Amino acid sequence: MVVEFFRGTSLVVQFFWLFFVLPVFGFKMESLAVGIVALGLNYGAYGARWSAARSTPSRWGSGRRRRRSTSARSTACVA
Repeated sequence: MVVEFFRGTSLVVQFFWLFFVLPVFGFKMESLAVGIVALGLNYGAYGARWSAARSTPSRWGSGRRRRRSTSARSTACVA
């Protein structure tokens, strides 16, 4: 849910919230810290989504392995 929040909002909106809205709640940061935190959260959310998508197994499995074994079988039968 947190990843979807940071991926769903624009980086400009995240800058705005961190720089202008958080001080209202008593959490003030310098402008450089806001930039580093916003970029880190945004980049981390996209990176987490990419690594999660890469770690899930594919429905079809590895097509390369299947193609090699089929071609190796067909050439062995012809020869």
